Amino acid sequence: MALTGAGLNSMRSIPTFGTIGAIAEIVDNSIQWKTDNDVDINIIFIQKDGGVEDIMIVDNGKGMGLDSKKREIIDYCLMFGGGTNHGANSGLGKYGIGLPYGCCSQTKEYHIYSWTEKNKIKHKMRNHDQFGPEDPVIDQPFEVIDTFPKYFTNYLSELSSYGSGTIVYWKNCDKLTYKKAVTLINHLEHRLGRIYRHFIGKGVSINFKTFNQPNGNTPIPIPDLCKEIRKFDPLFLETGTIAPPPHNNIPSSEPFGKEETFEFTDSKNIKHIFKIRASLAKKNIQKPEDKNGGNTPIGKLYKEVQGISLVRGNRELKLSNFDFQFPNGASDPRHRWWKVEILFEAISDQILDVNANKTDAQHFRFISDDDQEDQNIDYIKLRYQLSGKIKNLIDKIWEEIIARVKESAEKKNSKVQKCPHCNKNTLKGGKCQNEDCGEIVLTCQVEGHEKIVLFNGICPSCENISTPNICPIHKKHFNENGKCIECEEQTTPNLTEDEEEELINFLEGYREFNGDKISIKSLIEWFIKSNKKHFVIFVSNPTNPNQLFEIKNEPGKFDIILVNKNHPFYETHIGPLRNLVNSGISFNNDEDYDLDKALESLILFIITWASTEIASTTDKTTIQRFRTRFGLNLNENLEIWNE
Repeated sequence: MALTGAGLNSMRSIPTFGTIGAIAEIVDNSIQWKTDNDVDINIIFIQKDGGVEDIMIVDNGKGMGLDSKKREIIDYCLMFGGGTNHGANSGLGKYGIGLPYGCCSQTKEYHIYSWTEKNKIKHKMRNHDQFGPEDPVIDQPFEVIDTFPKYFTNYLSELSSYGSGTIVYWKNCDKLTYKKAVTLINHLEHRLGRIYRHFIGKGVSINFKTFNQPNGNTPIPIPDLCKEIRKFDPLFLETGTIAPPPHNNIPSSEPFGKEETFEFTDSKNIKHIFKIRASLAKKNIQKPEDKNGGNTPIGKLYKEVQGISLVRGNRELKLSNFDFQFPNGASDPRHRWWKVEILFEAISDQILDVNANKTDAQHFRFISDDDQEDQNIDYIKLRYQLSGKIKNLIDKIWEEIIARVKESAEKKNSKVQKCPHCNKNTLKGGKCQNEDCGEIVLTCQVEGHEKIVLFNGICPSCENISTPNICPIHKKHFNENGKCIECEEQTTPNLTEDEEEELINFLEGYREFNGDKISIKSLIEWFIKSNKKHFVIFVSNPTNPNQLFEIKNEPGKFDIILVNKNHPFYETHIGPLRNLVNSGISFNNDEDYDLDKALESLILFIITWASTEIASTTDKTTIQRFRTRFGLNLNENLEIWNE
C-alpha cells in the first residue's frame, strides 16, 4: 500500500534529532557526494518578521545524476528508504531516509534542486498540504529548468559559478527547535563543529549565512551571523578550532598513550575494527600556577564536552558517559580533563545497533563482569571486551589527574620553586636545597615575579599581594597575559620620583615589608610593569583593628587596597581561607568547591568597594568615616556571630 497523506504527516513526528540533526542529515549527503575538489556547504537562514522562516542548504558537490541502474536519483530522493547507499560498509549514508526525514521534520514544503552540469537544473518538491489524509503520496516527476529562482543568488552570489551541486530548500519552517537565527547558530556552531571535526579543513568547509528579509523585500545580510564553522575538537588536540585563543591554534591537551586498534571478529566472520584514542589536558591547563583550571575560559569549554566521543565514519554520533562508572563518580568535574574517542566504520552498525538517525549506538554501553550473562552473543561479547579496555584506560588517566592534584597541593604547601642555577624544583626560602647546588637566589622565580626581590626568602607578592582575574573597571576577564584588553598599555613606569618616594615611605611602615626600601622599590616596579590597576595587600595594622581596609590611590596609575590582618573579619574569614588556599587542600570535587575562586570573590568585593569610593564625588572624609564605621559594625556583628 502506498504512503498516505496521513502517514506522511506522521513521519514528521518520528525523527528525534531536532533542527540540528535535520541539518546534519543534509550535510552528511553533501560530504558523501563531494567532488574530488573541496566542497563548500552553505547553511542559509532567511528571517522574516523576526524569526527564521526558510532554510537553504547548498553545496557544490557532484549533484544527483543517475544510479547504477541508470535511474534518476532525484526521482526517488524523497522516498523513505530511497537512497543509493543501502548496506554500505563505510561512509556516512546507509539507510536512505536522511533527506526525507530531515526535510519533513522541519517543514511541510520542501524543494530539491540538483544539477550535474550548468543550465540543466533538476527540481523536485513536495508539499504535504497537497495530500488528503487518505490520498496516496505520489510526487510529481522532477522538472528541468535552466536557471535558479532569481532570488537564490541574493543569498549566495557564487551559486552561478557552481558547475554541479544540490540545494535543499525548506520553505515556511514550522517545527524549528529555535526560531531566531542567532539562537540556532549558537547551538549549531558547536554541535556541527564537533560532529564534522574530522572533515572540516580537510576538503570540507561549512558556512552560515543569515539574512533579514522583511515583507519579501531584498534580503539584508547579518554580518555577525555570516561565518565559517570551525572545528570543535573534544580531545583538544587539533589546531584551528573553536577554543579561545591561544588554544585555538595550540593544542591544550596531549595524547595519552598510543592510539590502540582493537579488532573483533563476530560469528559471521565479519571483522570489526575500532580505534581507541585518548587525551589529557596539559598540566598548565588543569593546574595553571597550581590553581584549579576549571574556571578559566578553556577549562569551562572542557566541561562542555565531558565524556566519551563515539565516532562513525569520522562523523561523531554521540558524546556521552555510555553507562561507564567513572572514578569518584561522573559528577566529579575533574573528569573534564580527560577525553576518549572511539572510531568505527559503518560495517559495525548492526552489531552496535546504530539507529537510522545516526545519533546513538544502543549496544555501545558499559557492561560489567556481573552483567555479561551470555558471552556467546556477539554484541554482548563485544561490549564486554570494549568495556574492559575503555575502563582500564580511564582508570589510568584518572591516576595521572589525581597525581597532578597531589603534586600541586605539595607545591603550594612547601612553596618550592625551580632553582635558576640547577633547574630543579629545590628552591625554598631563597636558597636551593639541592646539595650539589646550594645557591642563594635573591628574586622570586614565579613567572611574572622574576624581578621582585625576596624579603627574608619570601616574595611579598606571592605571600601578601593579590589581584583579581577580572578588570573591575571594564568588567571583563583578563587575557592569557593577565591583562585587560581595554585598559591602556603602560609602556614605561610613570611614577614621578616624589610619588615613588612617597609610596616607598608609606609601605615601609608595615612589618610585612621589613623596612627594606630597595626591595619595596622592586615591588613598585612590578606594580607598574604588570599593568594591573588594583592591588590588594594583606598587612598588619594593630593600631586600628576596627578598620578592615584602607586605600592608597595613585590617580591615573593604580590603586593599592591594604586589608588589615588584625581586623576580626580577616582573622575569622579571609585569613583562614587564604591559609587553605596556600596549603593546597582540595575537596574530592575540587572544581566545585574552588577555594581560589572563593578567595578571589572576596578580593573582588573589596576592590569594587574601593573603586566605587575612589570614583565617588562625595567628600572623602565622609567616605573614610563611613568605611571606619562599617568596619566597627562588622567587628561587633562578628563577636555576636562567633558567640
